[in-house]
Amino acid sequence: DHIYLFNTGGETTMETMCQDFLERMNTPADDLTLEEVKARNEVHGKLTSCSYNASSQGMAFNSNTLLSISVSEAGDPHRIICVSKECMQPTVTTIYRTSEDILAKIQELAERENLAAWSVLKYNNPFPCTDYSSSASISLNFDDTSVGGHAGVYVSIDVSAACQHGGGDVVKEFRDIFESAAENAEVISREESASPSMVMGLGMGMIYNGSSDKTDQTSEKSPAASHASDDTWKCTECGAEMTGVKFCTQCGAKRIIPEQEKAALSPDDTWTCPLCKTSGNTGKFCFECGAKRE
Repeated sequence: DHIYLFNTGGETTMETMCQDFLERMNTPADDLTLEEVKARNEVHGKLTSCSYNASSQGMAFNSNTLLSISVSEAGDPHRIICVSKECMQPTVTTIYRTSEDILAKIQELAERENLAAWSVLKYNNPFPCTDYSSSASISLNFDDTSVGGHAGVYVSIDVSAACQHGGGDVVKEFRDIFESAAENAEVISREESASPSMVMGLGMGMIYNGSSDKTDQTSEKSPAASHASDDTWKCTECGAEMTGVKFCTQCGAKRIIPEQEKAALSPDDTWTCPLCKTSGNTGKFCFECGAKRE
């Protein structure tokens, strides 16, 4: 994303500059090796949810982006939730249904690489930037009751640190499991939410106003679905606070709307979803699972 020019002292060539740059970028913040981390005795139980999260903010070109891909045992373990946002574009939430057991594949990868132990790795940023920041992480949630631990054990891995320590191929394999499953999955819903105005400091500045309209597979949207995407709510699974989405971007759990709240939002012409049995739907698609009204 950035090109840095610096003086290494003495006679400098482009080759030596590139070598110095790569050496600094690949120097970890600690003395740990990936082999030492993998050898640590860290045992976990069943994987209940996982996600890949990445974001960037700042004045750099093509920044202010978001990507969150998650799957959770809660609700439907074969549902992939992808929340993405490109620069100066609305946030898009896409829900896929796949026949693959993604959690089983991720658990196999986590056990093979002792992935949970990677949370101790620290990232060394050799070129800090004051007007731009980016981050990426892998989140794992385990139920450790089967191994004498607690339910809801949360582990977060810094992707930059993992790559800096030589684990980039494992990070790629983690993402490939999601992407491969999504390619062959059924898209059950897709929603665009309005982006706030963004100011970019280019000369006098440029203001972009995101569209205030929200689009789905249909132009009609139930009041309950609009309510679920417009306000802030707290995830009942991991406790994270969400705004503008109907599924937790950290663990993938679905937002639970109280029955009395659904009743207050739903008019008389309602229907019950034939797939997930959710009542109170008013549009052409179920606001819980995205199934089409029969």
